[in-house]
Amino acid sequence: MRFKSKKLDRELATAIEHGWQLIRQGEYQEALQFLEEAVHRFPKSAEIRMMLATVYLEIRPGDMAAQLTKAAELGFDNPSIQIRAGHRLWNIDDLEGARRCAARASELVDDDSIGMADLEGLIGHIAASDGEYAVAEEKLRSALRREPEYPTHAIGLARFLWARGRDEDALTVIDEALAQVREDIDRNLLERLRSQIAES
Repeated sequence: MRFKSKKLDRELATAIEHGWQLIRQGEYQEALQFLEEAVHRFPKSAEIRMMLATVYLEIRPGDMAAQLTKAAELGFDNPSIQIRAGHRLWNIDDLEGARRCAARASELVDDDSIGMADLEGLIGHIAASDGEYAVAEEKLRSALRREPEYPTHAIGLARFLWARGRDEDALTVIDEALAQVREDIDRNLLERLRSQIAES
């Protein structure tokens, strides 16, 4: 019985690796077919559901929320799943789903945990959507302080400040982030946002 369980674990790990490879390569139709089959083979895998939601975003966005919700249910004790699903639910304006994920992640993550910055970012975005702008700024700034090397936090804070009409503050955040990043893809994202703010 233990051998069968280990074999299934290996098969799941292989499926997850292959699914992400297809997604990274932009092979969304192939990934869709592969992952829809994988969901039937591994119905309790939250990660497979997260990947399928990623593909649905590109092909069938209307089906994305259901997969994210199911992933959050299956990954009830997994803070990474809760935080990632919460961010994606917030991105598609499912605030209730994002709140549930943030609340559950808050029960699983302590102040020193990996993932705390992402959780604070999620809480900050939800607070901004709720009009709680002081809380939002505090959380978004805290996320950036925790992980200044990751441009997603700078972009989140800069977009928040820009939306509040604080263009100069937003540009300062981006300029400080540009001094930290090493990857060209990150630099390009920041510079594109900087241009959008400067031209608005």
